[in-house]
Amino acid sequence: MQGRSLIIFSILSFNCFLSSALSRGYSQSLNHDFVTIERWRFPNEVVTGYIFDAFIDSDEQLALMFFRDGIKVVSSHGVENLTRVGQGPGEMQRWAAMFLMEPFLIDIENSGKLIYFRKQNHKYGYEKTLWLRHDFNFPHVKGAVYSNGKWYLAGFSSKLDNKGNRVHGYYLSIYKNGRQTKRLLFKDFKGLCRGPYFLAAHIRHFNNSIWMMLASELQVYVFDIKKDILIRKIFLKLPAFYKKIQDYIPFKRYPLEKLIQIYESWELSYSRVENFLITEKNLIIQIRTADSSKSKFALLFYNSKHFNLEKTYYCDDLLLCEKDGRFYFFEYGDPGLDEKAQFVSIKIYREK
Repeated sequence: MQGRSLIIFSILSFNCFLSSALSRGYSQSLNHDFVTIERWRFPNEVVTGYIFDAFIDSDEQLALMFFRDGIKVVSSHGVENLTRVGQGPGEMQRWAAMFLMEPFLIDIENSGKLIYFRKQNHKYGYEKTLWLRHDFNFPHVKGAVYSNGKWYLAGFSSKLDNKGNRVHGYYLSIYKNGRQTKRLLFKDFKGLCRGPYFLAAHIRHFNNSIWMMLASELQVYVFDIKKDILIRKIFLKLPAFYKKIQDYIPFKRYPLEKLIQIYESWELSYSRVENFLITEKNLIIQIRTADSSKSKFALLFYNSKHFNLEKTYYCDDLLLCEKDGRFYFFEYGDPGLDEKAQFVSIKIYREK
């Protein structure tokens, strides 16, 4: 009788544990449920800058935009520069974001210039240049989407009436026919700080809407692309280890090397949203753990209907993009922040 009671107690305890684990979203190494199916490793292709964005095209070519290294097109066969740095036709100078709209790969520059590269015979070549008209208040572009005849630019654009010891402005700027039509996602920051300008903003197009996230918060903003209005805020469950952002970088005059050191320390000090993807099943978000005792990153899988946190995976590779169930990662993290990520090495995972 006592043995039977122990068995029943064990079963009930396990069920309680399982129910609790499912409600929290269980945690594992990425290798627990995913397997590496390919690895593109090019030790001679040294890179030094932060990764701004990534897209995988229909030819399984990966376009990567780096802060210092421009745009590189990577495949299993090698690495090529999309174009040269310069001011001539088809050359890049102030690249900030890119967007894949096949057959075009488009470079969006912080000058308002849009440089179109057309793919022919698996190669991208310069096609044309267009401009977005603007005054001196053009957004600090971090990401871009083209949809419904409009450009949606993610990145801070300050209000011109800033007064006192604060900075405020918008993180979504909308352009139609080359002109700005609207600004959305207003944020107000206390103190004169550089953070609003540096803060990464991620943007995606999904199911006739625009989805956005800021690096500083586990919250999703959904915008209607017909009316260009905010239609939903999704507040996501924070994992137990999540470290909130603290102070922003103050406005002071720093030597360049000092500013770079302060910036890197700041970016590594909180659970920064590095990227997010949307599939029919999941909202997938990668954040930094900001904890030296853990892996660099946590990959959070939220249910795309109810946005419950279902799974958490740990890894040291930076999530780039996904296509047809294949997840592309930059091995060892971001070259701008992670010392081991000094050359082009791409790992491709799929679920087991």
